[in-house]
Amino acid sequence: MQISAETRNTIKRMLEACVLLFLFHYVFGQLMSSAEVGGYALTFYDLRLPLFTALLVLYGVRAIPALGLLIIYSLNTQSVLQNLTVYSQFLAASISCLIYFISVGSKGAVSFGRYKLTFHRIGWLVVFNSVVFEVIHQLMLFLFHFDEVLYGEFFSTKNLINVQWMMTSCLTGVPFCYLILRCISNTAWCSRYLNEQIKIIFSGSRIFYRIIWLCSLIGIMYCLLSTKQTFLLFTGYGLLWLLPIMVWGTVTIGHSFIVPIWSAVLILLGFHSDGYIQYNYAISELEILEPLATASATLLVVSFSLVLSGVLVSSNRSYIKKITRLMQTEFYTGLSNVYALKKSLADYPGSGLALIHCPELWTLTQTHGLSIRFMFVKSLTAYLLPHLQDNEEIYYQPGYGLYIRLSSPDKEHINNIYSLVKTYRFSHGNNTLGINSGLAYMLSLPERYNLLMIVGKLSAVAAESINSEVPVMVVWDDTDFLTVGRNIKSNDNIRSELQSAIDNQSFILMAQPVISSRTDSYYHEVLIRIRNKDGKLLFPDAFLPIAEQAGILAQLDMTVIEQTFRFIQSLEESKSESKFSINLAPRTLHHIYFIDHLMGLFKKYKISPDRIIFEIVETDIIDTKVAALKLEKMRSLGCKIAIDDFGAGCSSYSRLEEIEADILKIDGSFIRKILHDDLNHFLVRSFCTVARIKKMQVVAEFVENEEIKQELIRIGVDWLQGYHTGKPVPIEEVIL
Repeated sequence: MQISAETRNTIKRMLEACVLLFLFHYVFGQLMSSAEVGGYALTFYDLRLPLFTALLVLYGVRAIPALGLLIIYSLNTQSVLQNLTVYSQFLAASISCLIYFISVGSKGAVSFGRYKLTFHRIGWLVVFNSVVFEVIHQLMLFLFHFDEVLYGEFFSTKNLINVQWMMTSCLTGVPFCYLILRCISNTAWCSRYLNEQIKIIFSGSRIFYRIIWLCSLIGIMYCLLSTKQTFLLFTGYGLLWLLPIMVWGTVTIGHSFIVPIWSAVLILLGFHSDGYIQYNYAISELEILEPLATASATLLVVSFSLVLSGVLVSSNRSYIKKITRLMQTEFYTGLSNVYALKKSLADYPGSGLALIHCPELWTLTQTHGLSIRFMFVKSLTAYLLPHLQDNEEIYYQPGYGLYIRLSSPDKEHINNIYSLVKTYRFSHGNNTLGINSGLAYMLSLPERYNLLMIVGKLSAVAAESINSEVPVMVVWDDTDFLTVGRNIKSNDNIRSELQSAIDNQSFILMAQPVISSRTDSYYHEVLIRIRNKDGKLLFPDAFLPIAEQAGILAQLDMTVIEQTFRFIQSLEESKSESKFSINLAPRTLHHIYFIDHLMGLFKKYKISPDRIIFEIVETDIIDTKVAALKLEKMRSLGCKIAIDDFGAGCSSYSRLEEIEADILKIDGSFIRKILHDDLNHFLVRSFCTVARIKKMQVVAEFVENEEIKQELIRIGVDWLQGYHTGKPVPIEEVIL
């Protein structure tokens, strides 16, 4: 008959429990300590009941046969009085473990030190266990007529001493015995446990403090075990000092390390109770029992304090590990983040760094939601990991991409990674996608670096890799680092000054005339500048890209509009016909309350809308339908609309079909070459033809000399603007 693997394992565990029980029952029997007071034996530290309890916790019902064999063996080898003690221990351990497992379930067999199980274990395996043992033991002594060893009343001082010592034995002995049994029965668990303890020991306080702790413990133990009795510290008073010493060791070194030491201390204190209890000088039995009761209570309190403080310390360490792990992990993907990357680079000096950047994910995210981003990242990571070298790891930072810490980077390895990324296909639903990606890398990081700047640099360079379809290497030296640092600082300053100009409405308004080619009519285009803290003027090309990146172009436009309206309001009545052109970012048109705000400003400053021309750059229009509705509303108010930089965008003519405007401003790049380039000359004439068909007036920018001016007049351009016809001046100096 073939025996199943499960049956073989059960038999193996039973035999294992039997061998361990007999071995340690004999050893702990030799370590048991007691003292005879008034003809009665008081039991001190006894690890046999904790051994039964730990065996039942670890092996469960498979420990019952071993315990049964021990009882049978005791019948033939020990006295009746000794057998009654073994029976009482067996019954108490069995009852307490049964109730314990009923209350906590199968998880009750896990290692000691778990906060959630602590109070269950103290309640059932310590307090209840000890009291039940003492009750059963006393009852058996009474039933078998061992009246000479009974202690009289159950609530006597002698019974109190026994119960307190037994509680101390269970409180420290159950986890101690569990630790020994599990280490012997499971060598892999023992190895992990020892490694963990080594880490805790060497990662704790300084060795100097540990030496002080050890010397303090040895010193107080010498006083307690000595029989000189020459000083108060050599008496039971010295037991009080064990509390701070052992709690200090538990907090700084670790509860698991202190438990075996404290068990050894209790064994010694049990054997040498005559060191701190003055048996020879006692006149009456009471003078012995009272110090013994106080000493046992003190040791019980110390043991409780060690267990509770140890559990709290272990729980805190567990929470700290969990928090640290969360700090180093990206929430949705579970991958290590940039914080973990920083730590890893410190642990592995000389590493390289690569960034896989996938901007196409933004488009997919807008269509399918964030889940597709995280699914792709996890899928790509799982695909790449088997192909990485030893010790190389992948990290993820949302918004940037996947980082690979390179252990021994070389260009061939980088090219291999990039080939894998390019050939990778991501399955989502019924679709299989090849996500376009770029890769930027550094073969080695500088000796001193700022990781966040490195990350930013790699992200910027990764865009080049997408266009060239090859990995791009970043070479970073101290000069480059300082330059980037200055640029970032400069951009930060401009961003701050830009915000200040918006908040305080302190833009410097300039005005450049736009003159008619046929009459004396003209109007002025409003241009803006910012004066920085050094008194220098910042031109739009310095701060408009930053404003766009920050998403504050609409705020900027509304500020300029209000400043211009305020200036117009300040003009004399005789200049009430003056007109101004204001540039407007197409993104501003998409703000839902733009028209309401604009109408509010017209009303507030009492400006007639027909005095205002709004210039829109046609190449930047985001949503033509939305823009067309807003522009039509503005025209219905009386404003004129000009399409700025016409011709610079590839969709210029198609935009004219969708957007109704009053003025067409030809991009200056065509005007500059009109005299020497036939193609540009032809394009300008075609723009004018289209404008006439659309019944629009034409403005030519960058009129830099008289020859260009005359040629534009000959072609039929309606308005001229440039340094030849008039330079920008502060708006307050405009002569209208």
